[in-house]
Amino acid sequence: MLKELVIEIKKIIKENYKFFNFFFIVLFLITFKLPFYISKTGGVIDLEKRVKIDNDYQYNGNLYMSYVTSVDGTIPSLIAALFNKNWDIESSKKEDGNGTAADTQFRNKIALLESIDNATITAYRYANKKFEIKKRDVYVTYIYEEADTNLKVGDIIKQIDNIKVASKQDITSYLDTLKVGDEVTIKILRDKKEIERYAKVTEISGKKILGIMCHTDYEIKTNPEIKIDFENDESGPSGGLML
Repeated sequence: MLKELVIEIKKIIKENYKFFNFFFIVLFLITFKLPFYISKTGGVIDLEKRVKIDNDYQYNGNLYMSYVTSVDGTIPSLIAALFNKNWDIESSKKEDGNGTAADTQFRNKIALLESIDNATITAYRYANKKFEIKKRDVYVTYIYEEADTNLKVGDIIKQIDNIKVASKQDITSYLDTLKVGDEVTIKILRDKKEIERYAKVTEISGKKILGIMCHTDYEIKTNPEIKIDFENDESGPSGGLML
């Protein structure tokens, strides 16, 4: 029975090989990913579906957040972008001369979390409600071309020389005590392992920096408890601004 089925399948393929060749060529052309991605208009999100809090304030109407979206660069999406002035074609290899598309995605995700945490802290302080910051992780999210360092995007900075780092301000304050060209030793977490890296102090627009951008991911306990849900493909700092 199985042998007869195999013979019949081979017969069908042989009789229709031109169709199958055409089908797979078209499928390849439609799905093959080019070294680009397309940024285009998205939609709106009802924030009431994103924020849940015990005994929350009741209000009339709705507050919506608009967003943009990105799709993989394929031949169909690239052609569509060429004819749509509201769609932008971006390189997936580099962004602003430094950083891959994966780096950009990571940075935007951390920026979303940081903005949500800042919004939460600001709201609870303003409302005189209790909250506790239990943990802060300072992530490297961008490395400038001018930087002299072996840090990587995604590293968690724990200490610079003998100074423990719990916020971006800790880095800024320590840099004020250093000179341009000074080299610092940085303890980081990378892939859950603690290792040492280096960076040299540089100067851009009269400001001393390490040539990196950082974002902070907080762990916050609040009373009343608040729950904020975003989808895995949603990112960017404007989310926290809206909240």
